[in-house]
Amino acid sequence: MNPEANLSCDPSTTDDQYGSDSLLGRFGNITAAADHVETLSRTYLLSHPGRDNVAPNTALHGILRKFLDGKVKRNAAGLMYIYDRVKFRTDLTLLATQLLEAARVALPEEAACAEFNVEDFEGKCRTDPDHINAKKYHFARGKIFRTVLPDPDMQTQGFRWNKPHRYIAAALASDDAIKNTSDLEEAIHRLEQAYTEVLNGVKKELDQNEEI
Repeated sequence: MNPEANLSCDPSTTDDQYGSDSLLGRFGNITAAADHVETLSRTYLLSHPGRDNVAPNTALHGILRKFLDGKVKRNAAGLMYIYDRVKFRTDLTLLATQLLEAARVALPEEAACAEFNVEDFEGKCRTDPDHINAKKYHFARGKIFRTVLPDPDMQTQGFRWNKPHRYIAAALASDDAIKNTSDLEEAIHRLEQAYTEVLNGVKKELDQNEEI
């Protein structure tokens, strides 16, 4: 799908665009919806999501910067295209921090995921690959991609954007309380349990909404 095609077209207003789950349904008009998407997009781009030229970011960051520079026409379809992808990433970023706190794993550099520059951390690991934190990171990163958070390859937000996964791995590597493989496995188990509890909480909330 070409994101610029979505942003440049001028679709007629449909019932779906004003549905309760749509941006227009929530905000009432294009201007208010665009303001919300713009704020969300700027927040995302300030959260160290990675360079524009890496594979997961190339298409999305390109269209985001054109959108924020006012170089594309704003319409319901285009705004929803951006919103879905950016919202997925910002939600996953927040969830990563919440899971660390729930699993009693220290935040790396005392930073939330949105504040943490994972590329700088990985650069330090490459500089000193024999450091214990670098070795812990390599091991933890492989584990995190298969567990804990949703598989980023399975989401509509794009090809394997995995900053939150790498952030959690950095936390596991940096936590001084994690001294060996056994400690690391136990921390990952706590993270898996925390994520399951989050999913159960969401399911319970959805079930309650259906009963209303």
